[in-house]
Amino acid sequence: EFRRVLFRSVVGLCQNIEALNRWQIAPGGQGPLLQKEVECLRACDLVVTITPEESVLLTNHGIPVHFLRYHPVEPVAARLRQLRAARVRATPPSLLLLGSASNHPTGEGMRAALRAWDKLGMAALGVTLRVGGHGTECLRDAQTEAVRGVKFLGTLAPEALEQEMASTLGLLCHQE
Repeated sequence: EFRRVLFRSVVGLCQNIEALNRWQIAPGGQGPLLQKEVECLRACDLVVTITPEESVLLTNHGIPVHFLRYHPVEPVAARLRQLRAARVRATPPSLLLLGSASNHPTGEGMRAALRAWDKLGMAALGVTLRVGGHGTECLRDAQTEAVRGVKFLGTLAPEALEQEMASTLGLLCHQE
């Protein structure tokens, strides 16, 4: 209750529950860390999350949660509307696999998408998978280079990213 002497209310702004990121936690450490994180959040007067999954998890632990849904600020929303209006039918048709591959879970998800692309034989359908985003150079290896119908773009400057987004059939963005 020391916090009550200094503050009127304590708000927990939960961006990521660290115990859920198995790539950063030693084996066997997830359970105790999750207990500690839940204990800290339970002590808050208000808990705000940015993911529905964390909201459900914390609610299941008896913690009242406010889920803060993301809505882009108007300049970003306007630019996305412009991109959508400008989108042209890609010839030949392509999809853009986009992400920060340097983030381990995202990089693994992008590798899984590349394996699925190959397994499903998408190149035979005449569709190209364009792979771009921060750190995607690390996805290029002998295995992924052998996948037909894939073009690696690497890290994209903002203008190049907008051009790619305007000239593709759709985006694939791995989230975990």
